[in-house]
Amino acid sequence: MTQIYVVPIGGGEPRQLTNDEHSSASPRWSGDGEKLAFIREDQIWTIDVSNGTLKKISSISSGAGDPVWSPDGNWIAFASDVYPECKDDACNKKRAEQVSSSKVKAHIVDRLLYRHWKTWKDGTRTHVFVISARAVTRASNTRRLRRAAVQPGWPNRLCFLI
Repeated sequence: MTQIYVVPIGGGEPRQLTNDEHSSASPRWSGDGEKLAFIREDQIWTIDVSNGTLKKISSISSGAGDPVWSPDGNWIAFASDVYPECKDDACNKKRAEQVSSSKVKAHIVDRLLYRHWKTWKDGTRTHVFVISARAVTRASNTRRLRRAAVQPGWPNRLCFLI
């Protein structure tokens, strides 16, 4: 079980921010330092550090990972493994259910990266999405990114155009 704590730079006692039966991981500070985005149960959550208010931001069937705030704090970019032929979350959910319920459990390898550590890709590809930091946990609020460009302020100066 992993939880998120903050520790004063000058020393002192750590303060626990998350306390749940589910692990919390991949915390990222918002630009203004008032919130943290993190992953819990394969979805993006935010917490207001001053008062502990939690908010579930994403609800995507393929799960969300590696959140990154936009410089203005209005958007959160994240990665998710999706079926590239699917145009929406309903299609991804249906495909994943078909793969899961199939009696055939063989892995067909027709390209590299077919496996990452102990996880099989099984036809999915990692795509980058953005979601409003004020989202109301609907998959329709999530947008797949189409092109990348450079913009100051993002990690490694990478920004995405929708």
